[in-house]
Amino acid sequence: MLIFGKQAVKEALEGGKVERVMIADGLNDKTTRDLERLAKKKNVMFDIVPRIHLDRALKTTKHQGIAAELPT
Repeated sequence: MLIFGKQAVKEALEGGKVERVMIADGLNDKTTRDLERLAKKKNVMFDIVPRIHLDRALKTTKHQGIAAELPT
């Protein structure tokens, strides 16, 4: 299952419920860097992907450039 948005991904990471974080290429704000550090701290796979990849996988463009894969 995929979730998206900065706050949703952050909460899932803090709760230890994430297998993989995906960030749109070119995103480099403070929140994004914080999420990257948190993912590394939690030993969660972290990938930079083309924004179109997120658009297609999530079937929306309202993802803020951030998505996470949760265990099924």
